[in-house]
Amino acid sequence: MSKGGDQFGPIAVDRPLIELFVKAAVDKMKVGGCPFCHRYFLALYLLRDRGVIDLIVTTYMPENPPKEVLAFSSGRQYPLVRVQKFPESSRKDLKILECETVDEIEMFLEQFPCTEMLSRKNSKSEDAAETIFEDLYMKFLMFLKTISGDATGLIKSLEKIDAYLKDQESTYLLSDQLTRADCYLIPVLQHLRVAGKAYKNFEIPTELFFLWRYLKNVYETQAMNDTCPADREIITYYQLKASCPPHLSKAQSLLGDERTFSCPERSLYLNGEFEDLL
Repeated sequence: MSKGGDQFGPIAVDRPLIELFVKAAVDKMKVGGCPFCHRYFLALYLLRDRGVIDLIVTTYMPENPPKEVLAFSSGRQYPLVRVQKFPESSRKDLKILECETVDEIEMFLEQFPCTEMLSRKNSKSEDAAETIFEDLYMKFLMFLKTISGDATGLIKSLEKIDAYLKDQESTYLLSDQLTRADCYLIPVLQHLRVAGKAYKNFEIPTELFFLWRYLKNVYETQAMNDTCPADREIITYYQLKASCPPHLSKAQSLLGDERTFSCPERSLYLNGEFEDLL
């Protein structure tokens, strides 16, 4: 467990202090490869970035949960969220102080006034964006489990996202700022890239220019840099979910904290011409 958690930014007296508990990496300290932990790490990170909350992230091993976790949970599942402290002015707004399930965390996020964190039920544009990729993770898991390695369904889902991004006049899914929808899509794309390559030698087609442009923009954010787990952790996460072991070279099997943030140069060309992505 990371003792005391990792604190992001100075703690203020006029904001709720939120602690996020996530599955630890193999070193029992860094963030592990759970995509749902990454999702809510990103969401809470954005709330902290907007000055709505203060954030501490604590890693733990589910087979040996610390007393801080056992105080409100069995510790077998993750992620978990609790409010460590809050100003008196927030008392009437914070109805949920501890979360053990994804559904509870979803309701927990509703408590904070932040345009970028509007849920599907409160924002038509958020609902439209999430609808575009809502089946992506399931298709990715099915792809990993198949013996044939047929990626047709997975590629069709990626093409749908690419077409959606083509129609947007923004850096990310809904705006030039990361939003809730991005927090939900980004971990799936990263797992698809890293685990898809390791287990099935799959790569996102370079022809999906708008999807690659989106990823390039994401990789340049501080939020992604601070929240993304190492490739090693993502690969390890799918060891019992894939139909075959990962295809790693000797060098790759000794992976440290490396993360795949690169984009193929060819993917940055549209109709044979380089596009200015900045």
